[in-house]
Amino acid sequence: MRITIEPTPVEDMKPDDFFRDGGRSIRIIGFERDEDVVEVIYFVEDTDLVNSFFLEPDDTLDKIIKEEN
Repeated sequence: MRITIEPTPVEDMKPDDFFRDGGRSIRIIGFERDEDVVEVIYFVEDTDLVNSFFLEPDDTLDKIIKEEN
């Protein structure tokens, strides 16, 4: 399996998508949106802890795309 990182606007991401933050792969749980801010809610790697951060709707995340060889 090959993994590709693709910068993707946060407004185009969906729950269960993964993004890369440094050396970690992080799974998105959900989003809370209003006009100017998107709260990205995610699982902390290898735990059941939930955390979040805030971005503008046109900011990007490094989306992980898994491709079959």
